Amino acid sequence: MMKISILGSGGSIPIPRPCCNCSICQQAQKLGGRYMRRGQSLYLPEIHTLFDAPESISISLTEQSISCPTHLFLSHFHPDHTLGLRVIEQIMELRPDTLPPIAVHLPRGGIRLGINSFSSLLDYYAEEQFCTLDELPFLQIADFCITRIPLSNGFADGFLIEQTGCRVFYCPCHVNAIPFNLPQLHDCHCMILGMGNLRASYPGETSFLQHTLPLIAHYQPKQAVITHIEEFEQLSYDDYCALEQTYADYALCFAYDGMQLNIS
Repeated sequence: MMKISILGSGGSIPIPRPCCNCSICQQAQKLGGRYMRRGQSLYLPEIHTLFDAPESISISLTEQSISCPTHLFLSHFHPDHTLGLRVIEQIMELRPDTLPPIAVHLPRGGIRLGINSFSSLLDYYAEEQFCTLDELPFLQIADFCITRIPLSNGFADGFLIEQTGCRVFYCPCHVNAIPFNLPQLHDCHCMILGMGNLRASYPGETSFLQHTLPLIAHYQPKQAVITHIEEFEQLSYDDYCALEQTYADYALCFAYDGMQLNIS
């Protein structure tokens, strides 16, 4: 049984949004819990492996009592997936002799998050032995095999996560760029997918109705979990629970922060 923690289920804007008094943000401020959404991130507790580093990742790690990730996979360079990378420094500062460097696994072409015009944050962390950097297409960690699935947009990746016969495909963003000709994605035990725009369609962007649902119908996973849920949809946790009934034929559920999945 594969154990997965959804540390953050939000999109590029958290819920509540800073300085916002809309009904969704007010409800999140009042009720907290599943009504709040921090930046998208996922954790595999059995191998201490983290996927993506949104701005709120340090808070999410603390709330879930995660001691120290040993691996960090980055799906792409967009800021809602990378601007929490200072968590590496926050974990490792003054402790490089007691903690091993965090292995940071980069997408094709790497990620250059600049401190200034001539210095990269990740390169600096590697020089300080806070982390190591690589662009490996797949990696074996204990009994897990994690394979990058390049998306057709040329800069983002999904991940096929396998453990003793259990297969999970994780793609938190850019679902519209997932190819439809990948036999290894058919009949997965679970697909964890970015929602996209629920009620509107914009050129070049993922539409829930036009991209996410057809992808689920095509690959037929046993279970689908929808994440990367945006504030601008103006829907609450209760609304998404109701939508699960609307789309019951797809065996899907909508993620929330702190969600624990046991996949088998």
